[in-house]
Amino acid sequence: LAFQSHFGQYFPDWRPEQDHKLSYSTKLGILLEASHEFDYARWLLGDAVVLNSHTKNTGTVGFDAEDMADVQLLFNNSISGNIHLNAVERNYSRWCTIIGTEGTLHWDYQGMGASFLGHEAKFYGISAPTDMYVEEISSFLKCVKEGTNPEVTGEDGLAALKLALDARARGFLNSNVEKVFRPVYTT
Repeated sequence: LAFQSHFGQYFPDWRPEQDHKLSYSTKLGILLEASHEFDYARWLLGDAVVLNSHTKNTGTVGFDAEDMADVQLLFNNSISGNIHLNAVERNYSRWCTIIGTEGTLHWDYQGMGASFLGHEAKFYGISAPTDMYVEEISSFLKCVKEGTNPEVTGEDGLAALKLALDARARGFLNSNVEKVFRPVYTT
């Protein structure tokens, strides 16, 4: 029935061995840097369209582009979803919640587990991927060597990119509206 996900981490802590101000991420923005949330949301719920977006550059971590974004999506013409991304949160936080007719599934990357609350509460321990980039490259090389199809296709990547770019375009529009229609308070 509904989906919500959250990713946040203080950008200077992402790659501490590098000068974060020189990173390509500051030019890309959080929507393109943290597009994995769009990837797994589509994997779980199917195709999506961006209904609305609000993006912001807080000016706190040296991004030239947006460092915070809230995106409202519609999956398969029926499931509402929200994705929040930020590069300013001081602690690492990544989780998602799916609300269904039979219960609610919650996954927390830090908690390394998922829980289902329905007629019966259940906990499923899921270990965090420790070598996921090595596994991704190994899987890619195996596909090249054996001529098999990858689990995630170029079309999947393109669909996530289109969602991120659409969210950025809508966020830019909303940012302009916010400047034009800023409420005026009087005392």
